[in-house]
Amino acid sequence: MSGGDEGQRQAYLAALGLPLWTARYDLPGAASSLPLMHVPFCADIPDAAELPVVSMVPVAPETALSDQGAPVSEVSTAPLRQERKAPVMPIPAAAVANPVSVNPAFPRFALRVQALAPGWLAIIALGDVPDLSAQEYRLVSGISHVLGAAPDFSGPASLLRWPLNSNPRLDHGAGAAVEWLSHALKVPEGWRCLVLGESVAVHVRAALPAATVMVAGPALATLLAMPQTKKSLWLSLHA
Repeated sequence: MSGGDEGQRQAYLAALGLPLWTARYDLPGAASSLPLMHVPFCADIPDAAELPVVSMVPVAPETALSDQGAPVSEVSTAPLRQERKAPVMPIPAAAVANPVSVNPAFPRFALRVQALAPGWLAIIALGDVPDLSAQEYRLVSGISHVLGAAPDFSGPASLLRWPLNSNPRLDHGAGAAVEWLSHALKVPEGWRCLVLGESVAVHVRAALPAATVMVAGPALATLLAMPQTKKSLWLSLHA
């Protein structure tokens, strides 16, 4: 390779940020060095007509040390290599004016399902508590007695919770909740349903067959805190 070609090669490598290496001493058994001509990278040249005259500069040989090897050193003419950053894409004006709406919260509920009286099924919203309190138990017993149940009446009870798990890949929306309730709620034929908890009544109504009679009322905590709501519930049960 001629001196001009070698100088061009080193200029290209330096512009690409690749480190260049050269021997500082004569290497034992190596061929004699060729004179190098410095050729600047073309991107640094504003105009080819303005190129300066570059003379041939021979490499001055140095005496090799007898007790040391041939050390090499890195040429410091190459610029430091910088990490490439991802380009920043501009945000369209339409996206700023009309931001993407956040999905509504998925329904979350816990239901206590139990036979309330002959021909009546109670679906009670528990909220964040694991089960009914002592006052709520007494209130449910009073409603059961009003509907004609015997004092010793007791039916099976079950607990339903939605969502079933926290897997983000599964559908936890209102449609999936209604479909699951339609299979989980086992309403005997001809029975009526009392739903205590207005927040879940809309889901229960969509899950029940159209022919099933359903009476919706406030949650038990609301009935205990606001006695006037009990009268409205009694009237709905006897309508």
